[in-house]
Amino acid sequence: MAIWETGKKNYKVLSLDGGGTWSLIQAKVLMDLFGEDCSAQDVLDNFDMVVSNSGGSVVVAGLIEGLSLKQICRLFSDKKERAKIFSGLPFWRMPWSFFGVGPRFSTSDKLGELKKIFVTTGSARMSDIKIRNNKKQEISFLMTAFDFDTERVRIIRSNQFSPASTFPKIPETMTLADAVNASSSAPIDYFDKPAASGGRRYWDGAMAGLNNPVLTAVSEAISCGVPFDDIAVISIGTGNARLPLPSTGINPALCKTLDDTGFLTAVRKGVCAVLDDPPDTGSFIAHLMVGGLLPIAANQCPYDKTSIIRMNPLIQPVVNSDGKWDYPPGWTSWDFMRLKNMDMVASKQEDVDLITRFCDDWMKGRFNNQPIRSGALFDATPSTPGSQCEIGHHRYADVKSAARELLGFLMKNAPANAISETPIYLTVGSASKSCF
Repeated sequence: MAIWETGKKNYKVLSLDGGGTWSLIQAKVLMDLFGEDCSAQDVLDNFDMVVSNSGGSVVVAGLIEGLSLKQICRLFSDKKERAKIFSGLPFWRMPWSFFGVGPRFSTSDKLGELKKIFVTTGSARMSDIKIRNNKKQEISFLMTAFDFDTERVRIIRSNQFSPASTFPKIPETMTLADAVNASSSAPIDYFDKPAASGGRRYWDGAMAGLNNPVLTAVSEAISCGVPFDDIAVISIGTGNARLPLPSTGINPALCKTLDDTGFLTAVRKGVCAVLDDPPDTGSFIAHLMVGGLLPIAANQCPYDKTSIIRMNPLIQPVVNSDGKWDYPPGWTSWDFMRLKNMDMVASKQEDVDLITRFCDDWMKGRFNNQPIRSGALFDATPSTPGSQCEIGHHRYADVKSAARELLGFLMKNAPANAISETPIYLTVGSASKSCF
C-alpha cells in the first residue's frame, strides 16, 4: 500500500484551527462533508483523535455537547449567539481604544456563557469525557493553550495516560468549559485577561504557535505508538490570506499592504504572527512526519499524494485568462478589500455575512484552497505550474474528494450530495485576518 492511500489509513484525526468568528467556516465544511442533518456522533464516529485551538475548540465542544452542526454554526453566524461568546467590555475598560488597540471582550463573561451553551458537558472534567467512535474505541480529545505564568504550551487532554503527557499522569481536572475558555482567550486586542482555572492562568494556544494544531495532532498520535504511515489528518481552518506583494502591472487593491515600521506596527505584527498560519510550516512538517513525499519536477504540481488533508479557503486574487491576477468572480474591489482587512472577531452582521459568502464561493471554486506548500514564484508568475500550489489541493472540489477518499467507507449512510464522488485527500485550515 502506498503511504498516501488515505482511504486505507487506520488512524484518523480531526484538527480544527482557531479563528474567532471565522470558525463558522469549519461548521459549514463539516455540514458539507457529512450532511446538514447529521448528528454530532455521526461526525465523531469517524475519528480516533480530535485536536483543536480557540474557535475550533468551541466547535469541538459543540460536538461533545451533542449540538447539531447548524446549531454550532449559529454560535458564530447569529448576532445574539455571537455576542454571548464575544461579550464586549464597557468603554471605560478600554483605555487604548482611541488608538485602535487594546482588549474588547470579557474573559470571565465568556466562561459564564460557555457554561450555559454547553449545559450538559461543560462542567464535566476533560478526563471524564468518554465518547467512542464507530470502532468502539475511545476518542482522544486535545485542546491547546498557553500557560501565562510558566510561558509554556499547555495541552489539555481527555486521555491522562497519553505517553505524550508529562508526569505525574493524573486525571485532567479542568472542565470542558474551562478548557475552551483557556484555549480561546487571545490577548492584546481581544480578551481582557487570561483565563483562570485551577490556580493557573491561560492564553489562547495561538500564543504557543498552535493556532493550527496539526503538529500537536501528529506528534500525539506518533507518541501513542501509531505507525506514521497509518495516520491521516483532516485539518479544517478558518481562512488564510496570501496576497501578492506590490509589483508593476498588478492592481494595488489585490496586493498586500506594506506596513511602515514603528512600535505599534511591531505590536500588531507580533500579535498577528502567532494567530496566522502561513503555508510551508505546520502542515508541511506534518506532511513529512507521516511519510509524505516531495514532487521532483514542477509538472508534478499540485502534488496531492498526502495524508494531510488541508481544507482552508484563501483570501487571494485568482489568475484570469491572461495569466494575471484578478478579482474572484462576482467580487468587487470594495468587497475584496473589506474581506482581506477584516478582523478575526468580526462583529457586524454584514461582515459575518461576507465571511459566509467567502466560504460558499470557496466551495464553488471561486477562491483557492490553501496548499500544504506554495511555490516560490507565487508573486511574479502566478500561472506557472506549481507557483500557487506545489503540495496539497488547489481547489475545494479536489480537497473534498480527498475527504471522500478518507472518510467514505465510514459514511455509507451519508447523504448522496454530502461529499463529492471524485476521490482525493484532505486537511482543513485557517485564514489570516487583520488583528487591529
